Amino acid sequence: MIDDELKNDKNANVLVSIEKYIEKLDTLQYYFQDVQEILLEKQKIIEENSDILKFLSLANDVSRLLKQDSSMYKSVYDVNQHEGSDVKYDDLKLIQSWYVDNDVSRDNFELINQDDNDIKNMLEYYSFKVWKGGKITLTFRTGEIANEASEISRSIKRNRDALAELATSSVITLANTFELLISNVFRNDIEYNSKTKDTGFDSMSISFTDLSKIGNVSEARELLVEEHLTDIMKKSAGDWLNRLGKINKKIFKLNDEQLKVVEFFQRRNIIVHNDGIVNNYYLTNVDENLKKNLKKGDKIEISAQYIIKKISELRVIGLKIFWYWYETAFQGEISEIFNTYTGVAFKLLKLGKNTEARNVYELMLEQSNKLNGSQKLTTKINLIQTYKWENNQEKVIDEVKKLDFSLANDAFKMSRCLLLDDFDNALRFLKRHISYQKTLDEKTDIIDEYLTWPLFKKFILEDNFSKYADSIGYEIKVSDIDQGDKKCTEKK
Repeated sequence: MIDDELKNDKNANVLVSIEKYIEKLDTLQYYFQDVQEILLEKQKIIEENSDILKFLSLANDVSRLLKQDSSMYKSVYDVNQHEGSDVKYDDLKLIQSWYVDNDVSRDNFELINQDDNDIKNMLEYYSFKVWKGGKITLTFRTGEIANEASEISRSIKRNRDALAELATSSVITLANTFELLISNVFRNDIEYNSKTKDTGFDSMSISFTDLSKIGNVSEARELLVEEHLTDIMKKSAGDWLNRLGKINKKIFKLNDEQLKVVEFFQRRNIIVHNDGIVNNYYLTNVDENLKKNLKKGDKIEISAQYIIKKISELRVIGLKIFWYWYETAFQGEISEIFNTYTGVAFKLLKLGKNTEARNVYELMLEQSNKLNGSQKLTTKINLIQTYKWENNQEKVIDEVKKLDFSLANDAFKMSRCLLLDDFDNALRFLKRHISYQKTLDEKTDIIDEYLTWPLFKKFILEDNFSKYADSIGYEIKVSDIDQGDKKCTEKK
């Protein structure tokens, strides 16, 4: 990350925008998932601890059976002979026995195979009244039970409403975060890109009234920048990307990404301005493949999967847009942004977000001619890892064959072996690399660093690795290895 003393450097100031963007997206995703988990757990507790809800399904099933199949079990229970009375436990047992004795299958009715105690418990909360003509009504047995059921129903509704509001607010927050990034890109372009194609700003003027209120040229320029940005950001998401494409034509090639951005903002708009109801404007502006099965008047759904997917997509899209703008504004000098993106991609890799990480690594390798040998090989190894953790070992083998390790150091050669699950040779290169270190602290520091590598999450479970670690005084606590991520977190 950027050190505080570099904040005044123009390069550092620019990179702050993308770092803050990634941080905001991470925070939003953690917040959304945590709050959603709390609300879902609350709803689960309500439903599991309510006998009224527990037996409601059975009660509805019994009511359906009494209404639909009354002619079949008439010999044991004739509803027409019980007008004005409740259906009792013994009556239901007779009906249940009739189905069993006559070997009549009714898989869609719970009562047929229901436990006696469940039937009795159900009848404590619900009653079935027989009316004239064999009409059956299902009601709560007492007013208190009805009140309790109503309160439970309200609690569940409040919880579902809260989940819906969480999804809606997350969409709005995500949209605002992306807008802020785009706004910062345009702002940075005015400040730092001497070759900018945006001529609109240069032709702006200021009124005499405003000028009289401003103390100096710097403040006047700041006012014009804000007015210019406001005019730009009032336009559509498609207009933003088209304008950015004039700065770097590579942005024009982000066709799929642009379609996704447009759909997302169109969805945000109907949520904010049309209560989530699909309108003609949405249908006209959204790509056909992104509006499948939607028609005018439909209530658009915002699922948890949609939120997480859009955070993932907009993270990558934002990183691409910023990278392309940066390489133009800084005339192809990418050393600083490369370091920043390396950290972002590696974090995604450690979190198991392989598709996102792969997109970032592929983006960085577009400028592979400007990377030194170590940077290029490291990036390619990490890119190949994304295939490995998606269980595409055939792709891993093919890609490793394309790399030249002849002049690589032991750490790179070890990485090659780990990609291929060649743990014996990986250990050989690790031992040789560690042997150059003189003190235990130096050896420990190296292993500490390696244990943060996703490549080590299978290697660390090997007995030979543990034996070697013990031999140099470094103990792996297997209890601290997360089997989902297989990440060792502590040493002795």
